[in-house]
Parts: sequence; structure tokens; C-alpha cells
Amino acid sequence: MPRVKHGARMDGVEMDSILRQIGWTREELQRRLGVRADTIRGWLSNRRTIPENVADWLRIWRDLTDQAPGLPEGWHGRL
Repeated sequence: MPRVKHGARMDGVEMDSILRQIGWTREELQRRLGVRADTIRGWLSNRRTIPENVADWLRIWRDLTDQAPGLPEGWHGRL
């Protein structure tokens, strides 16, 4: 299991960076969490505190994405 700094405070810059790393838009995060767009905007602008469990969850996604293997050897993207 990936190592995550549980309990470490996440700011909007880190959240935005993780979203880019895992290939999610703000809308995708909103959909997955079932929150309103203004909640995501508040987190990203540091007007709202990002909940610890959300921060931990996003860091796990980042770590799993970083560990994912690349494309299969010899793959050229054509069928």
C-alpha cells in the first residue's frame, strides 16, 4: 500500500497539482465526492479547509497513479 502522510494539511495548490497528476478535472472531483462546485472552488482557493479524509484519499490516488505501469512493451497504439 502506498505511503501517505495521514493528517498532513493539504492546501489548494497541492490539491490542484494532484488533480493534474491523476488526470481529473474539478468537475470530476466534484462528481466523485458528490459536492457542489463552490466547495471545490473554496478548497482550491484556500477559503475552505480541505477535510483530512479527502486529502488522504487524493494522496492515495496520486500514489497509485505514480505506481501504475506504463503502456505494454511493444505497444504502438494501433490495432
